[in-house]
Amino acid sequence: MRRATATAALVAAGLFASLGYSAVAQTSRPTSPAPGMSPAPGMSPAPGMSPAPGMSPAPGMSPNRPMSPAPGMSPRNNQLSALDRQFVMDAAHGGIAEVQLGQLALRKSTNAEVKQFAQQMINEHTQANKELMSLAAQKGVTPPTTPGPKYEAAMMQLQQLSGENFDKAYMMEGGLNGHMESQAVYQRQVLLGQDPDLRTFAARILPRVQGHLQMAATMTRNTFAGKNDATPARPGMQMNRGTQTTPGTQMNRGTQTNPGTQMTPGTQMNQ
Repeated sequence: MRRATATAALVAAGLFASLGYSAVAQTSRPTSPAPGMSPAPGMSPAPGMSPAPGMSPAPGMSPNRPMSPAPGMSPRNNQLSALDRQFVMDAAHGGIAEVQLGQLALRKSTNAEVKQFAQQMINEHTQANKELMSLAAQKGVTPPTTPGPKYEAAMMQLQQLSGENFDKAYMMEGGLNGHMESQAVYQRQVLLGQDPDLRTFAARILPRVQGHLQMAATMTRNTFAGKNDATPARPGMQMNRGTQTTPGTQMNRGTQTNPGTQMTPGTQMNQ
């Protein structure tokens, strides 16, 4: 009897010891998440844990990598061709020059007809300049805000003149020469420009420029033909066909008017 009781006690002690070891082992063993589960936000996985299967970043995506533009897209300032950019520069230079030359004529001219022409140039070129600046901003291009060196040199010489000498020189520079150059600039854009908005703008403004040129040619022919004023010409510039400056000096930066817009042959401008 005593032997059976001792045996039962030993069996019970062994059973309790086995249960205690099993509980300790389960408490210290790391747990792994169920398949498909990932740690809660802000929680880092316990040592030995790996991301749930199928939870890799989307193709082409990586953490903290900035997004790149879609294929075929480019920054705004790269949208225009070199020719379109040149049109913006040239048209802006010419338009600003016409406004500033007109303002100079209003201050210095003594001829009512010349002043009327100058005021029209200010009004119409100011409006065209605003439209061009708006278009340029949409295209990501910064246009010039000054006439440029060649026009500034012309204005410096005009400022030294007065009376009929000034009137004649202004009509040659702000009337004929400036609009001949502008006509070429706008025609080039209409024919060769690639940006549709700039081509539309050029096609709309070109007839206006041509009208200014014809008006200046008529005024110059009717008002100043036959007069031999002492109006200095700019080196490297040429007047209309049929009107030659003193040898060695030319007006109009080497450009000429269209046939039919020339002054009376034989009239000269002396220094």
